[in-house]
Amino acid sequence: MSLRFVLTLHSHLPWVLHHGRWPHGSDWLCEAAVDTYLPLLIGLDTLEHQRVASPLTIRGDAVRIEGHGAHTTSLRADLGSSADVLTVGDGSGSGRNVFLTDFTIYGLGAGKFRDGVVVDGATWPTLQNLSVSHAGRYAFRIRGTMHARLSHLRARNAGTGLWIGATAAGVEATTVHVSQFATTSSGGPGVIVEKAFGVLLDQ
Repeated sequence: MSLRFVLTLHSHLPWVLHHGRWPHGSDWLCEAAVDTYLPLLIGLDTLEHQRVASPLTIRGDAVRIEGHGAHTTSLRADLGSSADVLTVGDGSGSGRNVFLTDFTIYGLGAGKFRDGVVVDGATWPTLQNLSVSHAGRYAFRIRGTMHARLSHLRARNAGTGLWIGATAAGVEATTVHVSQFATTSSGGPGVIVEKAFGVLLDQ
């Protein structure tokens, strides 16, 4: 299949966290996000049902995914052994101010997904109070990321709990601060750090 047409959608949603309620705060941001992205998702769903191939790349800044606690908000993944559940960034450093907090990713047994959370080339990401169970390879994979803050992360039954290293293009991870990381029943090392510098592991 060769693509003869490329549609680029470019949008900017402001970072308005903790700036009050309607019309200048988080309610407005949520409405703007729904009005911007929901029609796109509906269109992609229609294309899928019509079996129309639609390659898609999403890049974003100020990504925020927040649950109501790792023990109450969970995402069950049944994607196959070569798919990652959640990836933020594309290796270029374009993803900034990523904030992921308070949820669990799990599979019902082994082989349901490869990596749980992948942060690829983002700057200033925060991962907090997250849990990943039954990742085939890495529960958390941090690639070529600058100024990352990782706290209260838990990995269970994973190949490796946390991997920190370079992107495919060789961009090294720098200034990564890890605090309160725990891994249990992992098949490999709890933490692997390679091609990275300025990594602080703090319990």
